[in-house]
Amino acid sequence: MFSKMLDAMQSMVERLPRVAPPIRKSNPDSYADTPFTDEITLIEMPRKFSFPSIKAYDGTRDPDDHVAQYRQRMLAVALRKESCEATMCKGFS
Repeated sequence: MFSKMLDAMQSMVERLPRVAPPIRKSNPDSYADTPFTDEITLIEMPRKFSFPSIKAYDGTRDPDDHVAQYRQRMLAVALRKESCEATMCKGFS
């Protein structure tokens, strides 16, 4: 009963003008669900490619510095220009 009411309310919200569609929650048990766009998900990683080692962010330092350090290390790796950003996104996850 509650599920039907929720679906009906969601349908009404989706019909409102100038309202962005609700963001659907992903299924954590699904390997197919990904937060990435198709451009990132479908990127073919270069053969024999290994991501530079970098310590995981621990929350104690500036996150911008952490991202900048990762970016610098990734830019030192020879990647095709058209796939560089997508590869960096995929590797950062």
